[in-house]
Amino acid sequence: MTTYNVTIKKRNPSNDGWDTILPITTGENVIINAQGDTIIKAIDEKIPANEKGEPEGVATLDEEGQVPAEQLNNAPDPDLSNYAEKDGDYEDLRARATTKEDVGLKNVTDDEQATKIEFNKHLTNEMPHQFIDEKNNKTYVFGLRISGEGKPQIIYEEVM
Repeated sequence: MTTYNVTIKKRNPSNDGWDTILPITTGENVIINAQGDTIIKAIDEKIPANEKGEPEGVATLDEEGQVPAEQLNNAPDPDLSNYAEKDGDYEDLRARATTKEDVGLKNVTDDEQATKIEFNKHLTNEMPHQFIDEKNNKTYVFGLRISGEGKPQIIYEEVM
């Protein structure tokens, strides 16, 4: 068997003939990745066809290149015990924008700014947000008020 490529030649140093310069391309001298693996190594490490699509084997791909659902292991249900659980539907606690009515300023028009005096007029108004915690049967209120220093405060307290 010839060990060089007989079709590629170069002029020899003495200039009286031609030398063969390249070996025949074989699987041992074709590198397929940066780690230096050869085609021969890849063929030796190939996955046997009888392991494809089998348990503890290698999944096959569908026509879209995805692993079919029937070949995926059943993952265990996640542990959700560390998360809060929604218990009921509290309409007043749904995410939404706060309105003027929510904070007792419904008589302030949209084009004027509420002053501290205007805001303080509403401190005695009933707080709009009340709910009963069904777990302990206690009533809670939450909302906004102005402190003695004129700073807004968020209120969240049990109704006694």
